[in-house]
Amino acid sequence: MATIALPERGDKRRALLSATVLLAARPRQTQAALAHVLSFDLGAGPLTWLLTVLHSHLPDGPLDAALHEQLVALCTSDMLSVRVEASAVLTLAGHQPPSPPATAAHPTLAHAIAADLSSEDSA
Repeated sequence: MATIALPERGDKRRALLSATVLLAARPRQTQAALAHVLSFDLGAGPLTWLLTVLHSHLPDGPLDAALHEQLVALCTSDMLSVRVEASAVLTLAGHQPPSPPATAAHPTLAHAIAADLSSEDSA
């Protein structure tokens, strides 16, 4: 599973497929390895893929402690798809996901609101 961090697209694709097979065949044993892999800066696509597969193959019983910790951390990610999938896995496992972090408004939105408010003040 560690080859998922390799930069070549083919290597990454094979690693994602291997992770899928491992999670489907041995979900309990794969949790610790997955916790480690989810800590890498892989980007939204691979992280979302792994979390979706984990959600589909989550075993009964408690989550591995390291995986639980990593899922909680991913719930605060700035990548929406990663936050949503990490929260879904935690919820399915019977845990309350943390609230998503507050984020600043996009600069364009902030400028539009400021302009609107200033036009109301001058009226």
